[in-house]
Amino acid sequence: MNLSKYTLLLAVGVAQFGFAQAATIAKWTFETSLPQFYDSSTIGLLDAEVGTGTASGFHASSLTDWSSPVGNKSAKSFSVNTWAQNDYFQFTASTVGFDSISVSFDQFRSSTGPSAFKVAYSTNGTTFTDLSAGSYTVVNAVNYSDSTSGTSWSATKTAVNTSYSFSLSAISAVNNSSFLHIRLIHTGTGVAATGTTRVDNVEIAGTAIPEPSTFAAVLGVAALVGVAARRRRSV
Repeated sequence: MNLSKYTLLLAVGVAQFGFAQAATIAKWTFETSLPQFYDSSTIGLLDAEVGTGTASGFHASSLTDWSSPVGNKSAKSFSVNTWAQNDYFQFTASTVGFDSISVSFDQFRSSTGPSAFKVAYSTNGTTFTDLSAGSYTVVNAVNYSDSTSGTSWSATKTAVNTSYSFSLSAISAVNNSSFLHIRLIHTGTGVAATGTTRVDNVEIAGTAIPEPSTFAAVLGVAALVGVAARRRRSV
């Protein structure tokens, strides 16, 4: 193999496997950030239990009840009723120092709750863009990891069919950004006022961007390895 190619491949390999590791930027489990407000169109700001970030929500109706029922194998979640089209949950965090951003969460609904949602993102909190392939359907029947089923989440069991994950790695604008706003937006209509949906274990994650000095050091090591390889071949 050409030595320059060898050096480059080694540098890339070291950078990927030695430094590029996915990490949690912010995660909401709602065990301490409990939504307990009633008859209000908005709620916030709920602090992330892991990392730094805030959760909030908006509904068109002022008669909305925000609550914290049982989560997905946890005591609490973030729940709300009185859904209309374009009502949403919102999660905000800084992605400074990170790229390859992703968002994941658990979501479940009651039998009369909203099912049609989409993910949208913004870096300024005003202009939101729908995530490509970001539409999803929320279920109202639970399958657990022990192969049983149920009609709701359990504080002691893990539901395996209520988890959603979306990659924003192709969107350069959300990398290394002071603010990233993620919205889970209801896109349907005709939902009963008492119908609810709840979210749990909401996580914004990313890959740490290596410091320039760190990457330079990696290239230096790779160059030394290349020189050593060249010398061995010349002996």
